This record gives sequence, structure tokens and C-alpha cells, in this order.
Amino acid sequence: MFKKIEQGIFSTCSKPASATAQWWNTFVRIKDDKENIIPFVQCIKCLSIFAYESCKTGSSTRKAHAESCLGGSSHTSRKEEQYVSNIDSHAIKDITDLFSVFKIGSEKLSADNVPTLHSVLPWFYKFRKSCEIKATDRPCIAQLRKKLLTKLDAKLWLTDIHYIATFLHPETKSLPKRNKRAKRDDISVDDVLKEFISNENLSIDDEEPYDEVIEYMKRKVNYSSGEDVLSWWKKHSCIYSQLSRLALALLSIPASSATSERIFSETGRILEARRQLLSAESLDSLVFLRNFR
Repeated sequence: MFKKIEQGIFSTCSKPASATAQWWNTFVRIKDDKENIIPFVQCIKCLSIFAYESCKTGSSTRKAHAESCLGGSSHTSRKEEQYVSNIDSHAIKDITDLFSVFKIGSEKLSADNVPTLHSVLPWFYKFRKSCEIKATDRPCIAQLRKKLLTKLDAKLWLTDIHYIATFLHPETKSLPKRNKRAKRDDISVDDVLKEFISNENLSIDDEEPYDEVIEYMKRKVNYSSGEDVLSWWKKHSCIYSQLSRLALALLSIPASSATSERIFSETGRILEARRQLLSAESLDSLVFLRNFR
């Protein structure tokens, strides 16, 4: 769907009836080819696209964009008009296009209501692809891509767990580009499965775990796009009894700590000085209610 959005292949619809914020007058919602509303909105004036999920993302970015796009007044005392006139609009567009991939990817990997660990490897490759220098790049953009690639390799460490989680998701088990590291992980999955079984103190034929891995690799699985992968493994536990146990345990691990950080931030708001008279029971209840799904 992301590729279709980039190509402009989508339809739009008006804002929700319950939306009263002023910035909504500048945006329309985006629908996929099945007329389902997806978590993106488009500015009706400049056609810029922004990620939007009412329960997760704030409105400050879209509000600021609406004000600037509609020609909101600037603070002349800070000489903002002079600063804006010196900005290279083409360079800004190239930068925002480059960062949009990282923004969407980080939001997908920070989701807290769906499995995300299997997406780390595909998004890592997508990030690296977006950092490849093109012949048409301006010098500043080429330098930015180079620095982003350096930071990406330094900050994002891939482990066997990421490769195995990708393998255990029906949609990503056969990536188009399988490098030597990925091929070695066919055996790594078997090793992890055997270790998992031994930790569970299960008595089982030594060949059975490996047979499940081979069967899963060879079989063309029936997996509907958007289907809950945890439900899929539960449904197929009769076929892959041990592999499903590993998949359910592994795919339950979040790809990032974003959810925990959000909870810490919200808890900090509850523990402000003006609320320090709350009892421990009330505090626990507030933290629970703020993070209950």
C-alpha cells in the first residue's frame, strides 16, 4: 500500500463526522483500493501525505502544516519571512521524501497492538535501499544519505532472532533477496527450536522439529493479508506443533521499546506535583486505564 501511496494510486474521503479540530478542514482521509480507510491523511492544498492514527499520533504536526500551508501569519519580529525566502524548496522536498520512509517505518515498528518483530528485517532493507546514493542527488542529499546509512548500521543491530522472526511470519518467510546470512538461518531456526523444546522439558523425537521446519519452508501457506499472525499459528498448531510454540513466543516480542517509553511518559504526567496527593491504589488505576487496550 505504501508503494501505491507514493505513486498516487489511492482515493480520499472527507473527515470523520466527530472531528472538530480546525486543522481537519485542510485534510482528507485516504482509502485503499478496497475502500478501507488507512492511517494516512492528505493536505488538500499541497497534496502532502501524513501518517495519522487517532489513538496514537498527536495533531501538532498536521496543525502546524495546516497553518503554514494556508498562509498563516508569521512573527515578523523573528524575521521568519526572511528565513523562509532563503530556503531551497527543492532540497526540502528531497529531504522530506527521504525521511518519510523512516517516519512510516518507525511508526509501523512502534505499533503496540500487533506483532512487529518480524518487520525489523524487511524495514531495515527498505531503510538501506532509501539510503543508496542516486546519480541525480544534490550534493547535500547524497551526503545526508551517506550519514543516515552510517547511523543506521551503527544503531540497528540485527540478530538471529530478527531473521528467525521474519522466517516465522508467513508473509515474509521467503524474502526475494536471500543472502548468505539468511540461508544459514534455515539451520538456525532448527537449532533455536530444539533449544526451545529442551527448555520446555518436552519429550520428542529429535527429527520432528527439523521436519516441521522443512515442511513449513516447502509448503505454500494460505495466509490472508492483514490476518493476525498469532491467530494463524494457533490455527495451524496441529500441523506445526513445536514450531507454532516458538512462533507464538517469539512474535509476541515487540520490535521497539516505544510502548514502554509512552507509558513512562504518561506515568510522569500522572506523578506531577499537583497530583502527588493521590493514593497508591488510585495511581495504579490511572496508569492501568491510560494504557488499557
